[in-house]
Amino acid sequence: MSAAAPPLFSVRLLAGWLAAAAVACALSLFMITRSAPAGEHAANASPTIYSRSAIGYAALYHTLERLGIPVAEETSAAGAPGDAAVVVIAEPNRDLYVLARVRTELRHARAVLLVLPKREALIDPDQPDRIRADRLLPVETVQRVLTVADAQGTVDRASALTAVQAKAPLAGTAPAVGSDVQLAISGSLDPLLSAAGGTLIGELRGFGGRVIVVADPDLLENHGLLRGDNAALAVALVRELRGNSSGRVVFDEVVHGYVARPFGALRMLFSFPFGLVTAQIVIASALLAWAGSARFGAPKPRAPALTTGKRALIETGARLFEVAGRLRFITERYAEAVLRETAQALHAPRGLARDDLLAWFHRTGRPAPALGAADDAGTVLAEAQAMHTWRRDALDEPGRRTQHR
Repeated sequence: MSAAAPPLFSVRLLAGWLAAAAVACALSLFMITRSAPAGEHAANASPTIYSRSAIGYAALYHTLERLGIPVAEETSAAGAPGDAAVVVIAEPNRDLYVLARVRTELRHARAVLLVLPKREALIDPDQPDRIRADRLLPVETVQRVLTVADAQGTVDRASALTAVQAKAPLAGTAPAVGSDVQLAISGSLDPLLSAAGGTLIGELRGFGGRVIVVADPDLLENHGLLRGDNAALAVALVRELRGNSSGRVVFDEVVHGYVARPFGALRMLFSFPFGLVTAQIVIASALLAWAGSARFGAPKPRAPALTTGKRALIETGARLFEVAGRLRFITERYAEAVLRETAQALHAPRGLARDDLLAWFHRTGRPAPALGAADDAGTVLAEAQAMHTWRRDALDEPGRRTQHR
């Protein structure tokens, strides 16, 4: 028999390849799905807690954090978490989805600090986290946000801040606002900080929880937090809304477009670039199964140990003279081969031992000729001929066909 062919692939190599691909895929999924804390987002110049520009809210976020007030960000489309003591909605976008979200949180949150928008920033192309200039939003645009909270409220602007009056918890604070002071005018607002012409900060009635509206964002933005008593005023507002609760102050960043999409592992595994890793794992698994299999397809038939027929008899007879002294062994091998071939042709039960097979032939009316003990060439040839004749009779082969075998 020829030597076995070497395996096409190394099982150890393929197993290592498969393990490396699986680890790379798992690590990638972990890195992409883990929660990123505030500050790891790309620098920007929008009114978010990630922005250190003039109109950002990073200063307020970190000030509260350093004062021991637990703060968090919210990027889930499902809404603020149930343990949120205060939800801060700072200058939300004006699209319909965001306004609908603001309306929902006003109705269901325990306390909401709503800051109206005022300016539109022009980003510095050389420094994306800074603003080059800003311009006031139209009053009608700001009005859309206020209407979500107070359908009867209106927005107005004054050239300067005059006749300031503050009520608890803001009493004693001196707010500082630049030009174009933005005010809210509404009979539903209880002023906490008012000025000539309207309300800077007021509490809205008619909601299940507390809702405080800050009409002018200059009081809380990065650039304004260092002016006057604005920082103390901001902290006092948060503490007033939080009360004795141990919950967190949650800044809603979904209103600025930061939405954490629902994680779908199956969809991600088949999307670029994770689809490449998935394909690698599938290929490695297939090759590993291939390399570990015993064979492919149907087994290759083995050549019979000793063929039958006239030519075989002649060759066997010639070898009998060459291997004198082992005639009985050759006869037994020939008889065994004939028995097995005949049994296969007659569909005898598989796996029978030689004695059981002889018994089966006897039960089925085809008793095989017995082999003697003599070791001379004539006897051996006669027994071989007898086995050949028995096979022909057992298989009921036509005489003419037998003659040509």
